[in-house]
Amino acid sequence: MRGRACRVLASITYAAGRDQLDIETLAASRIQQLLDAGFITDFADLFTVTREQLLTLERMGATSADKLLAVIETAKTRPLNRVFCALGVRGTGRSMSRRIARYFGSMEAILAVEAA
Repeated sequence: MRGRACRVLASITYAAGRDQLDIETLAASRIQQLLDAGFITDFADLFTVTREQLLTLERMGATSADKLLAVIETAKTRPLNRVFCALGVRGTGRSMSRRIARYFGSMEAILAVEAA
């Protein structure tokens, strides 16, 4: 695996990490399976993966699929600073993400800002 594919795996693994979205049951090997199957192309796609798609993956049973979907659903409720940190914007770690979240208050407010 080289180039863009390697960066995509790394960025999704980072986004799913404990300090970001905390999707604890999502290992790099599972992310690679999802990428290879074409179910995801970036971390936002994690939120659209279906149970039926998960069940087609090797070593993914109904119980594992349900647990993963439950954890992904919980990730949707993470505070703005953790979501922003999960985006992996260069120069924004946990501390800067907290400051940005406090300043803007919502993702909608961040998206409404015009690029300078």
